[in-house]
Amino acid sequence: WCVVHACWVEMFGIVEQAAVGVSGDAGTSMGLKLGTWGVTGSIEDASYMPTAREFWRDYVQRWEPLIVRGAGLTMPAMSKWTLEYLNETFGGLTVRTERANENRRAGSQKGGMQLSELINKGKMGDDIYAISNVPDPMTFDLQLPPFMLCGSIKDTEDDGIEPSDGPIQPVPWVTPVDEMGLWISNRDTASQIHYDQTNIVNCLLSGDKEWVFIDTRANYKLLPWEYHQVSGVRDNEPVYSGSDFVPLDARSINLKQYPKMSGLTVRKTTQHAGDCIFIPHGYAHQVTKISTGISSAVSFLWERQVTYDATACAKAPTCAPLPLQYVLPQWYFSGHGVVPLGYPVFYQTRRNLMGFIEKCFDAGRRPTARLFSHWLRNIMDVDSSPSGALGGGWFAALDKDDDGELAPQEVQTATKEVLIRLALELEYDWPSPNGVYYSAPLEAKARAAEGLANLSAAHEQLLIKLRAEESSPLGSESLCEESAAALHAFNSSSAHIDAGRTLNGSSSEGRESKLTGASGLSDVSRAVEVSRYSSLTREKFEELVLQGKPFVVADAAAATAGWKMTGWTCDYFAHKWPDARIIHHYTDTEWGETRSTIAAAASEAPQRSGCIDPNGPHFGPQYWGIKEADFLDNDNTSSVGKDELPYLEEIREATVVPYFMNSEVLPELLATPEIWFSRKGAGAKAHADGHCESTISIQLSGSKRFRLSPIPNDERTLTPTYLFNDGDPYKYQGGWNVTHVTELHQGEALVFPPGFIHETLGTSNECAASITYQFATPAAARYWDQQLPTVRRSWDIRDCWDRFSVFYTAFVQGHVVPSALRFGRILPYQLSELIAAQHAALDRDADGCLREDEMPSLPNHSDVLGPSRWALTLLQMLDANGNGCLSVLELNEKLQRWAYTERVVSEEWLPSNLKMREQGVR
Repeated sequence: WCVVHACWVEMFGIVEQAAVGVSGDAGTSMGLKLGTWGVTGSIEDASYMPTAREFWRDYVQRWEPLIVRGAGLTMPAMSKWTLEYLNETFGGLTVRTERANENRRAGSQKGGMQLSELINKGKMGDDIYAISNVPDPMTFDLQLPPFMLCGSIKDTEDDGIEPSDGPIQPVPWVTPVDEMGLWISNRDTASQIHYDQTNIVNCLLSGDKEWVFIDTRANYKLLPWEYHQVSGVRDNEPVYSGSDFVPLDARSINLKQYPKMSGLTVRKTTQHAGDCIFIPHGYAHQVTKISTGISSAVSFLWERQVTYDATACAKAPTCAPLPLQYVLPQWYFSGHGVVPLGYPVFYQTRRNLMGFIEKCFDAGRRPTARLFSHWLRNIMDVDSSPSGALGGGWFAALDKDDDGELAPQEVQTATKEVLIRLALELEYDWPSPNGVYYSAPLEAKARAAEGLANLSAAHEQLLIKLRAEESSPLGSESLCEESAAALHAFNSSSAHIDAGRTLNGSSSEGRESKLTGASGLSDVSRAVEVSRYSSLTREKFEELVLQGKPFVVADAAAATAGWKMTGWTCDYFAHKWPDARIIHHYTDTEWGETRSTIAAAASEAPQRSGCIDPNGPHFGPQYWGIKEADFLDNDNTSSVGKDELPYLEEIREATVVPYFMNSEVLPELLATPEIWFSRKGAGAKAHADGHCESTISIQLSGSKRFRLSPIPNDERTLTPTYLFNDGDPYKYQGGWNVTHVTELHQGEALVFPPGFIHETLGTSNECAASITYQFATPAAARYWDQQLPTVRRSWDIRDCWDRFSVFYTAFVQGHVVPSALRFGRILPYQLSELIAAQHAALDRDADGCLREDEMPSLPNHSDVLGPSRWALTLLQMLDANGNGCLSVLELNEKLQRWAYTERVVSEEWLPSNLKMREQGVR
């Protein structure tokens, strides 16, 4: 329902909407998934918690979407909301449901039902999805992100708010929220392209989702809207008369049928559990669930008239999230009765009524009951009659002087209760199991008032104390900045590994810290403790490797039958292989890395690393590259040589495949052993290796800290420059954002994917010895696919580009050369047709699915995997929903994305390539 409907062309005239000729059916023809073309980058990505002032000034006011990583991690729902917990605790509450895959033309809504019924239907595979208001009892597990505070509605002539209404928010610094949305699904879900009339912050509690953002200002003429509500741009924002959507399946868009859409420019981001996304009002977007299992989210909606209130914010406790049980939205939902999703708030209703009266006056007409009924029926799209409840009944309730006309004063003095009831009647077709709407009871209002009063008083006392100590004014924003600096200093200290395992009173294992980060040489404010496993199955191991997850196996040595490296301390190596040649690695000596032997190094002074990060390793480790004995000449230029081949054979003899790995990986382990020795405070500076295999590091003695992160996704262009060489991550764009930390103890193993930035630091008093291997079976193929735009622009791992590209080109080998894809000689729709033909040719049983035995054969030139693993890994990499069936849509999406990335990178690369040729560099 809108202030001015698209039908308003002449006073009370009715104009038929022009048909856009778009099928509402999903997947009726072969097409491209939205986000596989026209991608210009990501939305703004904050790895820290913005202040309220920053959020309102830099994003709300600028009409700029934003993702805040980890902003929702402190919500109790993050750890509590399993299907079992939801069923047992909230199963009796009512939620509104829709089809999991949105089709607004066909009618998405399925009605209201109890949450327990929804969970059971979802387990049975029903196409169902909870899109509802948050029932009040569930608010105790949720929080309002602190950057959302400090919004208020300023008094204007047309805001619909009257002095008699009283304050919209209970305290000045609580942003008035229209409604709080709940999203729960155990199925794959996908929305259509649409925009909303309110600003929204969406926080994901579990699962992963891909968001595609389409700047409505630049693209609204290219989209086949259902209602064509957008009319232009004013003050940097789109002008529209109501919400709208594109009635297409965003997973399969036929660009031949809708050629204008080929000119779309979009931005994408992936939302993980704990991340919160801001979507400005009127900003077109589309969302797809990309994880398996349960996905749950909460959203907060507020009017675009709400602006930042600096005066109120001076007293706001913006350093911590606000418990949601203290926030009463304009549309309260008890968990029973009418589910008031999508209803206008009372001052919107008053604004609409005033618009009706003004239109009457502008047309020289009197706002009578007959015109009021006509307005409801034709303009507000409500089936009514002058004598019906909606027409005559509500007109009578508003017409206080009973003169048969509505006056502005009568609408201005209408009570909240009357306006709310009118809105409920106007939206009568929404799910309402018993037709009763339950307003917020006195208990809920008292709870919110008392909680906010206590928070305000406590925060004011804190400010008074700090002002007295500092003898200078200190506002909330400054308080947050000082608190963040202190927390960052603690979190970056060497005590983080031990004392910092529990941050702010909650376990940090497997979850991101909620502390606000600051720029520096290394930032661990959002680092998570690497997940640890014991009794790890091979299936789980391969799943973790495929996804590129770093993880620790705590019983790697203890649970492996026939383990032969027990007791392999630094002293053992010095006595067993005293003359083995090692180097002092990662040092800052002017003449390069110093050579020595294992025995001599035991008594030599450690060499400084030159690490510029005070929390990094101060000294370099010793490295025995024994794997090189198999392929290096025995000369003075090699760290090891052929004369150490017997030592290599002894290491190989002692190598046993860990219990969680498949025995077929043994040849890979035998070819890649490396030995590391680290005293306390010594280790490898942060760097990314250039090999294309995953790494397993087994701690033989002592203990060692690891800090890790993927290569940053910052939309850089490809240049022939090593950006993540030894120590470089500390200097990269202001510092290294560490994402994972762990301490490895004797007998434990750490596994991490190729291209991962990592740093080590000896933490035990005794010398720490470890052995590392690389392995390609299984391959981290899904990780590579997810990180494709980033790793394809990383010169540090350039040797991997061709090795992994074979996963994509295998499907079109013999039909098109890769260079044709890379340089745009094949248009997206042509590639789609080729993919469809190849998929059909490979699909021997014609069931629409490519399974493991229907994968294309391994190209002869590829060394990425052995033939025994090729088909399975290829399927696992490209099968987006993990159901063991590679559909033509999934295949098309993956190959189009790869081809687009290759084209864009090739265009970026050409200038650098020409410059290198001028300099004589090949």
